[in-house]
Amino acid sequence: MDRWGKKLFGMLERLNVDVGLELHRSTQSLHRRLCQPLHEVPVAVIYLVRDEDLSRLLSLRELLLDVRLIVILPDRETDTTSKGHSFRPRFLTYGDADPKEIIVVLKGMLKEYSRLTFPAKERVSSPSVEE
Repeated sequence: MDRWGKKLFGMLERLNVDVGLELHRSTQSLHRRLCQPLHEVPVAVIYLVRDEDLSRLLSLRELLLDVRLIVILPDRETDTTSKGHSFRPRFLTYGDADPKEIIVVLKGMLKEYSRLTFPAKERVSSPSVEE
């Protein structure tokens, strides 16, 4: 992994989020995880260092259809961008982006997932006692 990717992964590892956070550094690891039954993946951040990574990941596209995706592409070539959009990501950016921007987007997506999945319990106010 390149320096930018290591910086992003370091920031991801330090996130304090309410849902489980998994970091997969290879398409094989991600594939094994996506094939596990009944284990929802709320959001995936996919950082593709090379075009070959993108080509390998295209074979997993069907497994990612129900996953909220952040896709980070290696370059701004038209073909690369087109392939990146084929994943139907919620957010698409490039390897020269500010990692802090990606963290902000990820936190927002996780917050929305948490809000939809674990709605706040109705608070029952205790009766006021007047003396």
